[in-house]
Amino acid sequence: YESDGSIPKKTIGAQELLLNLLKERAETGRVYIMNIDHCNEHSSFKDKVYMSNLCQEITLPTKPLQHIDGDGEIDCGCTSNENGGRASYIHYAEPIDEMVDASHLGYTAGKRHLTIVATEVLSTSVGTGMSYLLDTTSYEMNNGNFRFLPELIHGWEIPFAMDHHIPEGEEWLLFSPHNADTQIFQTGLPGLPDNSFGGAWDGRIYLSSYHAGLWIIDIETLMVEGLTGSNKTDAHSLSTIGYHLPHGADGTPLDSSFYDFGWTPFLWAAEYHNGYTYLSCITSGLYIVQLDLDVPYSSVSSAP
Repeated sequence: YESDGSIPKKTIGAQELLLNLLKERAETGRVYIMNIDHCNEHSSFKDKVYMSNLCQEITLPTKPLQHIDGDGEIDCGCTSNENGGRASYIHYAEPIDEMVDASHLGYTAGKRHLTIVATEVLSTSVGTGMSYLLDTTSYEMNNGNFRFLPELIHGWEIPFAMDHHIPEGEEWLLFSPHNADTQIFQTGLPGLPDNSFGGAWDGRIYLSSYHAGLWIIDIETLMVEGLTGSNKTDAHSLSTIGYHLPHGADGTPLDSSFYDFGWTPFLWAAEYHNGYTYLSCITSGLYIVQLDLDVPYSSVSSAP
């Protein structure tokens, strides 16, 4: 862009630029400053960090994740091509608290550390926002820094993504995932049946979507599909356990007297605790929901 003579340019002093930036920051709360050199100096990732999300609480190596399979094609689960190219950025990363042995699924024996990451998508003409289940077990030490070597297990997006898109304007962020929680459940004990593939544990992801509600995803199914290489659209449906969309009486859209975002609900986060899932909605308040499979765990304390 600097060498393109057709682009209008204006030169200003560095001090003037910094003062204008600080003035805008003080007056509006916008303009976010990120010191990328310091991020990479203290990063736990081998790959270079190029940017963060807008709020700057996420600093992941987003550039390599834009094309996970390296083919450069647009990322869309309904065309069996999930390479991250549709991601605006990786907005959220949730390490799964307990390591699991997935040898009953066909993986090598030994405990594995898993992480779910989700994109925040501002607009796209095809599909919805992607989430990815990563194996973050492997690591290396580099100049005294601990660096993960993540491997993709399988992606996930809302089923029937081919029928949806995220337009610009008032409907921006429609169907985009935001925050998530995870839980590993001990199974095989009296009153605690296994509801997935055995192995003495079940794992679930509780993923909130801005306007598409709560989606609950089975971890073991994603891991199995990651080995089989089957149709990705089918894998999205197979791994989806359930969903909940906050709504008014008889399914009428919720109204909000707090914020004029145009669309409700506007879920910010989902948190699982002792058999219940708590949903925080920016526009309409707090919701407490329960998956039928989680009922036996209402009286069982979650791991701290």
